[in-house]
Amino acid sequence: MSYRSNASHPERKKQQLSSRMAINELDPYFPFDQVVQNDNGKPYLISSGISFSLTHSKEMAGAIISENHEVGIDIEKISDRVLKVEKKFLHPYEILMLPEEKTERIRLLTLMWSVKETVFKCFGLPAIDFSDHIRINTIGRDYTEIKIDFKPLEICGASVFCRFIEEHWLTYMVYKK
Repeated sequence: MSYRSNASHPERKKQQLSSRMAINELDPYFPFDQVVQNDNGKPYLISSGISFSLTHSKEMAGAIISENHEVGIDIEKISDRVLKVEKKFLHPYEILMLPEEKTERIRLLTLMWSVKETVFKCFGLPAIDFSDHIRINTIGRDYTEIKIDFKPLEICGASVFCRFIEEHWLTYMVYKK
């Protein structure tokens, strides 16, 4: 990964550069020339313990950085496309948490997908099964915090924070190293 986008499609290139601009806003001296990716695609800095994560959609971009914590961030536009894959990324007991009403179901499914993406980005481990390894155990009434379990690292009750912004879910996780 470099500061420049490697995308060939102009829209995708703009999205990638937007997320890099977001990290530059957080740290104008961020060493983009030291960014590499592990085998699972998680970007990291070669010579630093700084953890960071990037995200973008067509309309928004974001970044998170920490010197002391593992971090992950995701942004997802609410879309009915999650209806086609819900059984692939949700555990059967998580499906029971979903409302029947279609609009609210899509809204919550998109949030649950974003939460699982955030956890995946935070830890960057290989062969993660979203249904089995990342489990949602409680969803706050106002959808601002979701508690998860992450089986590969035996993490129980970790928090993923959520914000609803202009038909998008922004989710982020900060986990003590």
